[in-house]
Amino acid sequence: MNADGLPSSRMVDDEDKYNRVIRGALSEDGKKSAVINRVFLNMHAVQQMMTFLYQVGREEKLARSFIYENFFQAPFVKQFLEREGIDEATPKASKRRCPFLLNILAALGITENSRSEIRVLTLVIAPFLLRPHLVEPIEEAAARQDRLKAVWPTNAESLSPDDVSILRELFGADFLTPTYLFQEATFVEEI
Repeated sequence: MNADGLPSSRMVDDEDKYNRVIRGALSEDGKKSAVINRVFLNMHAVQQMMTFLYQVGREEKLARSFIYENFFQAPFVKQFLEREGIDEATPKASKRRCPFLLNILAALGITENSRSEIRVLTLVIAPFLLRPHLVEPIEEAAARQDRLKAVWPTNAESLSPDDVSILRELFGADFLTPTYLFQEATFVEEI
């Protein structure tokens, strides 16, 4: 509430405090963790930022300026905005919207954020990340996730050539090899 008693989006504390509270709840028990992950990972914008970091950025460290300049230009983000009738973000708006999404990922322990760069700490695999096209049914992506989990992290030869092709198109040519950025992953079964 602001001084006039009206609801306000202004935060009383800084984002680090809120991130600590969320991380603390994530570590307390399975039920709280499941609810928090479900709430945040079901947000389309959070899913798109994760997709951007893992599939476009493909680096451990990314400059904030790179994210701000390119996130809203990513084809899957533009397609979503168009489909939902949302105006495309201006560069100025991107500098306001992207920090919010990156802060959510930091609260979940997926990234570590500094003033100038974002460090991706972990690979979280969920069906929404494994769809080569938005028209693919999520059930197919969930089945691909099950197959990926069975061969993770470097047993690509046990997958079908189609799955390997899709996964490497999404995550890079070194995905499922010893040189891939992440050799550990968290598989999120149900969101």
